[in-house]
Amino acid sequence: MQISLSSWRWRLLLLFPLFLMIVLSACNNEDASSTTPAATPLPTPTPTTVPMLTFHDPHNYYTIIYPAEWLSQSDDTRTQFTAPNQVSALSVIFDASHAGITSPKQYIETYLQELAKDASIKDMVVPSPVIINGTSWQQRSATLTTTKNTKSQETEFRVTLLTRALSSRLNLGPSLSILEIAPTKTFLQENTINFQPMLQSFELSTIGALQPTVAAEGNSLNATYQGDNYTIQYNATWLTSSDGEAGVLFSNQSAPDIQFHVYKQSDIDPLQEEFGLLATTNCSSINTISATRMLNSGLIWNQRHYLCHLTTTNGANEITIMTLAEGQGKPIYSLNFTAPQNDFHAYSTGLFEQMLQTFTFK
Repeated sequence: MQISLSSWRWRLLLLFPLFLMIVLSACNNEDASSTTPAATPLPTPTPTTVPMLTFHDPHNYYTIIYPAEWLSQSDDTRTQFTAPNQVSALSVIFDASHAGITSPKQYIETYLQELAKDASIKDMVVPSPVIINGTSWQQRSATLTTTKNTKSQETEFRVTLLTRALSSRLNLGPSLSILEIAPTKTFLQENTINFQPMLQSFELSTIGALQPTVAAEGNSLNATYQGDNYTIQYNATWLTSSDGEAGVLFSNQSAPDIQFHVYKQSDIDPLQEEFGLLATTNCSSINTISATRMLNSGLIWNQRHYLCHLTTTNGANEITIMTLAEGQGKPIYSLNFTAPQNDFHAYSTGLFEQMLQTFTFK
């Protein structure tokens, strides 16, 4: 694919005329009906069945189903589906270059900051990553307020942006983003009737799926491991071995340095538990995750993330260390997972995340 502008910021700005067109269209519609009484709040909508069409991305990254009455328009970097009201829209955005961008989260934040140059932004929320047909997407939602060019009145739009890398790192390959936009007062209705069915129909093709450097051997959970105080599911093609104490190590047979380690916490720091004295000088903390998180079991875990340059591996490994927070009436366990830097994102949002959510104390 040929991209005429080298700066990713300018490619983002190419979308802003579209955004302004939607805003101005909404303003004109509102002006035409300014003498009518204020609309009453919309009730929670009931999804209805509408005729749908299937769109096949010409670059073969994805397919999506959209309402037949919506207009579909495409160029080299974006396909936009616009509702008949010319206000609500869903766009799928392809971006091939991300200079200085290292994660989907950073991409989303930068994108919304660019949007905020043309409209004030507020009420930003950070929902958990969403799973669409088995793939994980980072997402953000916000309210954009723009001032009309002829009056001082304001028009509000609700925006949701979802982003997924198409390689292990955004700065090493392209990404896809999905942008939903609708007036705040009708966003709930639009989301229920149109946006959600479109999202759930979205499917990545083989070349659109995230491909790690090392093949993810065994991506489904089909076996259960019984520990002393817990159970956890894993893929039966992975090796299980004792760590020499009371813990268990799950490892990819094709790449032994891709591992998931479960063990009862000792007085030794978990990072040194994994890498010994090498951790003191060869590992650095990366502040890309929250300090705590809750798993499906309802328990709170402390978590840390590191980048380690080790002589025993080819290049750098990333590792996330999760330790059960004290005071919850359970033995203190650690759940640590590691993979080479180029593969870590694929595993941490895929198989490792699935394993985490199955960990249960007896």
